[in-house]
Order: sequence, then structure tokens, then C-alpha cells
Amino acid sequence: MAARMHKGAVHMKTRSSQGYSLAEMLIVLSIIGLISLVAVPNFISFQRSAKIKSSLRQLTSDVRSARQRAIAQFRQSKVTFTTGETERSYTVEDNVNGTWTVAPGYPKQLESGVYFYGTTFTDVNSDSKYDVIFLNNGSILPVTPSPPSEYNIVIRTNADIPFNEYKLKFGVAGNFTTIGSKF
Repeated sequence: MAARMHKGAVHMKTRSSQGYSLAEMLIVLSIIGLISLVAVPNFISFQRSAKIKSSLRQLTSDVRSARQRAIAQFRQSKVTFTTGETERSYTVEDNVNGTWTVAPGYPKQLESGVYFYGTTFTDVNSDSKYDVIFLNNGSILPVTPSPPSEYNIVIRTNADIPFNEYKLKFGVAGNFTTIGSKF
């Protein structure tokens, strides 16, 4: 009798080590597939949104820095950039004794896939780049001869995300706000 019990115990151990059935494996794979259908597109959208938001944060920080430089150093400072789907770089420059000098750490670039789309600023010094010029009191140099009703810089991505375009809307005093939209 002792041998039989021992045999049953061995048989139980062997049965539990056989693994999973095909039905159990298919159920687990189906659950993983359903979770992937929801999670992967959301992750991709999150990643694309993070690129434009990162570019927006960096650009707004640099524009604020340029304005602050103009006030602190009591001289003009400017942000220069060009627009178009391949245009991602911008610089901050200071007017030192009548000569524009690129600030340390520039030029910088927006994230890949993010570009400057449009602006109401003009090319002040004929270098084929748009210029946001801050005066030494922090206000912006008005566009002449006919100033627009609002000044702005638009950055955009072609990714299909909720807010794929952001506008930096400037006041004449040099302050600005950001507005997100879908183009």
C-alpha cells in the first residue's frame, strides 16, 4: 500500500509539470493582443505629442531668455528662424555695439518632425530669416510699414495627434502666450 501512495504522489507531480494546454495559451495570447491594440496606438500618439511639446517648451524658454537678455543687458536681442517643413533651427543673437552676435549654445533645433510653419514677423536685416527683436525694455520691435494685428510664430508637426500645431502669440510689450490647435 505504501508503494501505491508513493506511485500516486509521483503521478501527481508528473501531471503538474506537463505545462499549459493549447486553449490556455490561446486565451493568454488573445488577452495580450487586445491589450496591444489599445496600448500601442496610445503610446505612439503620446510619443508624437511629447516631441512637439518638448520643442514648444524649449522654444518658449529660449524666447523668454532672449527677452530677459535684452532687459538685463540693456541692448537688443533677437530670435531668428525660417519657416517650412524642413526648417527646424533657430538662433538667439545679441546686438553688441551694432553687430549681431550669436549667443552661446545656439543654433538649436526643434525635435525631428516638428518645424516652423508660419509667422507674422519679418526679415528685418535681409538675411532670409524671420526676426523677433526684443528692445532693451522687453517690448518687441514693431513690424513696419504696416504692423499686423497680432504677432505670432507657429510650430507644427504632420503627426496625427490632438494638438499638432502651436502658436506663440506675442503682445507688443513682448509678452506671449501659447495656443494649441489641430490643423
